[in-house]
Amino acid sequence: MESAGKTNKYSGFTIVELLVVIVVIGILAAIIITAYKGVQQAAAKATIQSDLANAARQMGVVQSENGAYPDVLPTDIRSSPGVTLTLIKRTGGYSGLDDVQMGVLFQNVCQEILNEGYGTGTNLAGEVEQYVTGCNVYGHAAIQLNGWTAHDFSTSIAQSSVYNWYDAHIGSDLWRPNEKSVYLAFATELTNRFMSLGGSFPVSSFWDPWAAANNGGVPYEALPNPSMPSDPNNFCIEGSHVKYTSLLMHVAQDGAPQTGSCP
Repeated sequence: MESAGKTNKYSGFTIVELLVVIVVIGILAAIIITAYKGVQQAAAKATIQSDLANAARQMGVVQSENGAYPDVLPTDIRSSPGVTLTLIKRTGGYSGLDDVQMGVLFQNVCQEILNEGYGTGTNLAGEVEQYVTGCNVYGHAAIQLNGWTAHDFSTSIAQSSVYNWYDAHIGSDLWRPNEKSVYLAFATELTNRFMSLGGSFPVSSFWDPWAAANNGGVPYEALPNPSMPSDPNNFCIEGSHVKYTSLLMHVAQDGAPQTGSCP
């Protein structure tokens, strides 16, 4: 039997001690997250460097076989997931295009990069899947980008229109983990190459395939000869990353990847 003067005592954390523990845990978590992001960004940079070095080697192979660097990236050059490679100085370009010719150039570039393999991804079983399949013009007011997620991009099309639409409408897929990055890489390459060829935004008109004299349609207009022919003796390729937009590197014929855009 306990004596009347004896008091039970319970040990435990006070509110202040709990708050201190929570604050310390929060600080440690912030440090770990920041460090992890830094490691991820460093890995992304190393991937871009590796892709650029490989691209420079492949350009050199073509030059040794043909006596000149190619005007488009060779099909053997495939970038890593999330990485976009853009040939800057080799593409030549146009000037003085009217609104319809801008639309023609946009559609030409769109189909060209599809032919090079953009818009293609690989699922977890190693199967190759084509997420973007075509760039079709059915009327002067829009271009339809066909594929698993088809959409009519109506004029006027801004520089960020295709990228932003894919970013907002392509979700995550565990079976196809690179699906969204493939769409975004396609949109980025489409925009960059269009501009490198002399295209400018917004794209305000396409054409009516059914147009004929005096029927009110907007006729197709062929592109003129390029006003800026490519130089067979040099090239410059830019590499960027979908997730880390501040990362931008380039490589020229010396084969050494450098930080920043092409000079």
